[in-house]
Amino acid sequence: MSTSVKKESSSQTKTSSSSSSSSNIEIAMTKPGMRYPMESPGSGDYVFYQTLYQENPSSRMALVWCIEHGVFDKDTAGKLQKSYLKAKQEMIKINRHGASSSSSSSSSSGQPRKKKQKVTIQGDIQVDAGLSVTIGEGIGSMTMM
Repeated sequence: MSTSVKKESSSQTKTSSSSSSSSNIEIAMTKPGMRYPMESPGSGDYVFYQTLYQENPSSRMALVWCIEHGVFDKDTAGKLQKSYLKAKQEMIKINRHGASSSSSSSSSSGQPRKKKQKVTIQGDIQVDAGLSVTIGEGIGSMTMM
């Protein structure tokens, strides 16, 4: 099986192939920013990310996934290219550091964290659950009070 993947951009065309059989499969990625073959519109991932983007257009995760998987048409993908590149860089930064740069945690500012105070409860709290078992009872028997 020979697989050929074409990715077209405005300046260059890339083609990669690997062969192991006689049939040819060609996948053309012609939309701006597209990195993966387009999934079926009935796919769970496709439906999730498309719906997420429709409900929340400011979602970086949805925008990046939709652009990279070719959900948008060519014109829309071209218009969203600048936003896509910015969102992609922000997601890379978040994934490298494990937290958003806009979050204000004491560990990211270089200051040591304050220790939590230990809370000690003095005195015993007595709880009666309504059951009592004595030592002299055999296996499987229980005395109710």
